[in-house]
Amino acid sequence: MLRKYYEPLLLANADKLEKWWSKERGEKRTTNMWEAGSWFGASFYDGRDLKYKKIMGLAPLPTNVELSQGLYIQKNSHQRYSWNVGMHAANMSYARTQTPLQLAGARNIISYNNDPNSAVVRVEPRSFNFFTRTSSVESNVYYHFRDYGLPEGKTFWLVPSFGLGIGVMNYTPYREVRGLNVGDPGFLMWKRAKAQYIDLRQVGSEGQHILPNGRAYGKWAGLYNASFQLSAHTSKWIYKVELKSNMTTTDYLDDFGRGAWYGGNYALWGEALDVGYFNTNSGEEVTLTPEQISNIPDDFNLFTPRATNNLMDGYLQFHIGIAKKF
Repeated sequence: MLRKYYEPLLLANADKLEKWWSKERGEKRTTNMWEAGSWFGASFYDGRDLKYKKIMGLAPLPTNVELSQGLYIQKNSHQRYSWNVGMHAANMSYARTQTPLQLAGARNIISYNNDPNSAVVRVEPRSFNFFTRTSSVESNVYYHFRDYGLPEGKTFWLVPSFGLGIGVMNYTPYREVRGLNVGDPGFLMWKRAKAQYIDLRQVGSEGQHILPNGRAYGKWAGLYNASFQLSAHTSKWIYKVELKSNMTTTDYLDDFGRGAWYGGNYALWGEALDVGYFNTNSGEEVTLTPEQISNIPDDFNLFTPRATNNLMDGYLQFHIGIAKKF
């Protein structure tokens, strides 16, 4: 009985939806259905767990600007609808010094102990800075608010577009350890390096290597995004600008999850630590101390929350791009 009642209703609405979508995506294209292009621009950590300073107490100001780039191929099957697939690489960081552009200083992390009369304890950003490299494969669909492509008789045409996408990414967070002597400059390097980047999975900032059931977090995550594009069309080329917001399925882009600092035992974590760097002068591996990696005050409350919201990590991108029609 229910099927007899609902089946005509569902079919009627599916037919309406099909007619609506056929109208919205526009006429089917017969020429210049494909384009191949590249992106280059900037990426920013979105400041979920590690907070930014704010301009006039309102607008967050990222500490660093990192690089982002990608390649894609896109099918423009209809006048108002396109889809693409591409490969992308994006970096993000917080309180890093060896960065393409440093905009502002970072905020200290504040700890409160159980005693309400105890002094506030602050941890400086150099003890929790991060630099994360990501690479991803993504697929996106776009709705164009004007017909996509150069109309007949025109030499230039602007098209605003809105996009949604999904993908899978590989990521690795690093810590910038400063003030080191890693040896003489290498070939084509003009000065001695004074910082070393160490894999934070090996560090285990939440005691992953000392807890009974601890293990390093994964290297892969899903991602989904929303973007706005403005494309300028000529007879052969397409020039684009894009603003893109990405969310992921991991809480560890910044190495900050929901665990306790160093598993709640800084001394035990330090004893188990086995991370170092290679000194080119001595030809030996030099072991880093816990204080070099993360110098935590003795009275810091190790159960101070690391993750400060219930959301996964994300990042923003601003791109300029160029594409060739074919």
